[in-house]
Amino acid sequence: MIETNEQIINMLSETAYAEYASALEMLAACKAAKSSNLAHGYLMHALDEYKHTNIFISLIGKYGSTINHHNKTNRFLPRAVLNKGYVSDKGYLVENLSEKRFIEFIYSNELLAKKSFDGIYALMKGEDDRTSIQSIMTDELRHHGSAGAYYRKNYPPSNLPRAFLREKVLNKGRKFYKKNLEFLDRVFRPIFWLLVHLSAPILSAITTRNLPGKSLNLMNSRVDSIL
Repeated sequence: MIETNEQIINMLSETAYAEYASALEMLAACKAAKSSNLAHGYLMHALDEYKHTNIFISLIGKYGSTINHHNKTNRFLPRAVLNKGYVSDKGYLVENLSEKRFIEFIYSNELLAKKSFDGIYALMKGEDDRTSIQSIMTDELRHHGSAGAYYRKNYPPSNLPRAFLREKVLNKGRKFYKKNLEFLDRVFRPIFWLLVHLSAPILSAITTRNLPGKSLNLMNSRVDSIL
């Protein structure tokens, strides 16, 4: 299946939000780190994720130059990481997971992210763009390796394969949930707008021009009044 530029832009946009959310998560982890070495590692990870975000935003602008409305529909809004669910409104991961589970999450999802970038790499049309994506994949593998090294030093290494499988299943579940939300949005949005258009004539017919008395005090009306 050949992706259109608009589909590529949407993919790049969602990935930019995911990378930006990762940067925020790593900054939160940096603040909560129990040692200066660990804090430094999280900080460098965060800087990489910010760099990745900027690369994807740049690619969005490049591929979006062929689409007139891309500036409106794909404008990067940092706060949208909450609306899109990339960052939970219940707090950062480091605040809600044990250190062991948090490291497992990083170890697994950095590798899964690298694999998803393989697909983006294949869609890039220029050598410079492919080089940019390749540099991101190299960073993700380094993050994966660093998390694995820390885990093996502090926790039973035999737990890592099971942890990776669990995170892989959870990751697929999140993607399935998101796709279903997008499907339901496509189904119900037209119905919503149809109801709006059908109700417009009824609402426009409702008027207060014929209310008796020009000095009517609405504050004196009954509280259970339909008015």
